[in-house]
Amino acid sequence: MRFLIRALSGLFLMALTVGLLALAGYTVKSSIDERLARESRPAAARERVFAANVIRIEPATIVPEMTAFGAIEARLLRHEKHLVNHEHHLSRIEKEA
Repeated sequence: MRFLIRALSGLFLMALTVGLLALAGYTVKSSIDERLARESRPAAARERVFAANVIRIEPATIVPEMTAFGAIEARLLRHEKHLVNHEHHLSRIEKEA
């Protein structure tokens, strides 16, 4: 008897699984068919207009102008200035002491 109950339970679960898979397949197929039916209608073409500021092109020689703020110096020079300032600071501390 136990064998029969297990066999029928297995058969029921198998039928339920196959039924749910069939339902899922039908749902996917119907949604794809609906989308294809919607896309088959031609979309109304609209003319697109863009505004742009334009100028007439004329050949010319242009030289870039570079503006820099501050001082430009080499790394070595900056390091030497730092050492000089540090020595000056140390000498001032020694004089005060």
